[in-house]
Amino acid sequence: MQDYISYLKANSRMRTEVIGTTFDGNDLLLVKLCQASCGDRHGVWVDAGLHGNEWVAPAAAMYLVQELAMNEKYDYLLDNLDWYILVRRLCFSVFLLFPNLYKIRIQ
Repeated sequence: MQDYISYLKANSRMRTEVIGTTFDGNDLLLVKLCQASCGDRHGVWVDAGLHGNEWVAPAAAMYLVQELAMNEKYDYLLDNLDWYILVRRLCFSVFLLFPNLYKIRIQ
């Protein structure tokens, strides 16, 4: 995930900032999408993957990051708002330990 964010950062107007670490020692990487300097306008905060049962939220937030960063048809969303998106990593070891968890979650 962080490799993909680095790719987007190199190819768009996106900025990132490490705002802390998780209990496991992983970086909390905040994605900032702003036209000029961040903090001059109203902001939108998106926090994905905060709870363990939000298994699809990090993927949806990464899609939002990609579309806002790379797709010019969404520039109007960046004209008046600053976007701050925090995508937390899912612990995929949970799915390795409990392979039926995905099946249980969607039923």
